[in-house]
Amino acid sequence: MNTVTIMQLSEAKKIGLAALFYMLLVLIFFYPVLQGSIITQTDYLNFISPWSSVKPAELMNPSNPFLQDQSTEFLPFFMEAKNQFSEGLFPLWNPYIFVGNPLWANTQSALLFPLNFFHYILPAAIGFTVSSLFKLLIGCLLAHVYVRKLGVNHGPALLAGVAFGFCSFTVFWLNHPHTNVIILIPLCFYMVERLLEKANTRNILQYSLVVALTLIAGHVEIAFLTATACGLYYLLRLLQMGQLNALALGQFFMVYIVGLLLSAILIFPFLEFLFNTAIWSERGNDIESSIPAAGLINLWMGDFFRFEGWNPRNIGYHAFSAYVGVATLPLVLYAIVKSFRSTLPLLAVCVCSLAVSFSINPIHW
Repeated sequence: MNTVTIMQLSEAKKIGLAALFYMLLVLIFFYPVLQGSIITQTDYLNFISPWSSVKPAELMNPSNPFLQDQSTEFLPFFMEAKNQFSEGLFPLWNPYIFVGNPLWANTQSALLFPLNFFHYILPAAIGFTVSSLFKLLIGCLLAHVYVRKLGVNHGPALLAGVAFGFCSFTVFWLNHPHTNVIILIPLCFYMVERLLEKANTRNILQYSLVVALTLIAGHVEIAFLTATACGLYYLLRLLQMGQLNALALGQFFMVYIVGLLLSAILIFPFLEFLFNTAIWSERGNDIESSIPAAGLINLWMGDFFRFEGWNPRNIGYHAFSAYVGVATLPLVLYAIVKSFRSTLPLLAVCVCSLAVSFSINPIHW
């Protein structure tokens, strides 16, 4: 009998085994799905008017009272888009919000993001379940592929995939468009490495397609932050390689210009919609989009700001929690000690990200 070790397998087969491993973890994590449950928050509708009048007596509390947008915003978007697609129309307009509101151009509907197609072929709310399973699987696998590109062995790469795919932000916002973009972040960094390796037309176009996908995924703010992080990472990697020059910078900007043009069918209508809505001024002036620096304690104690006695206005910290678990931080420190030079670009991106999230100037502004 011939025996083959994992080291002798081709890279494609190793990635395939990694995918099976992540698929198993996803099914374990979502074991209630195997028992007939679905991943959705639509039972919340039973607790608001007019559906509260027909709420089943045995239903005492909604399964998730914090993420109402799944049921009151995103699900209606998909249902209306499904109706219009079935009538041979492209869903540009939603007639059920006030006297009408853009459906396609609001971007958060993410009507053409591939994982949202399940909402058009499956019964209402079940699409959330299938897309959620795929989001976690894809997030884990893309993180694995990216760190393999950096030369990390498959064992540590498996751990990296789990850490990224099952991070608190992804799990918390799983049925929101935020995570459509989040799962693509490792792919963006992977494409940066491809561009550094060989800045040919093929790699530029493929990277541009990934950028366009992040822009149609449903959360342009996270797409923008991802582009900023990739830009910083690309710059630091060029410095590391001694290849910083005008041509290399121009190639990176070309990627994002082409990506913007590829997604122009959505981004241009969105910009027109944005500058004609009150949301621009409301969110710019009234809504906190970061956590005070004291919130850094969330890195170790994710529930700190939910303790009894805290001002209810601070309850939002659970949504912004940066909790990464006590096991992850020693691994970060080990990576820095083991190879400070190779981890420096990612470390710089992490530090800048924390400064943005936790109101630390001068970076935060």
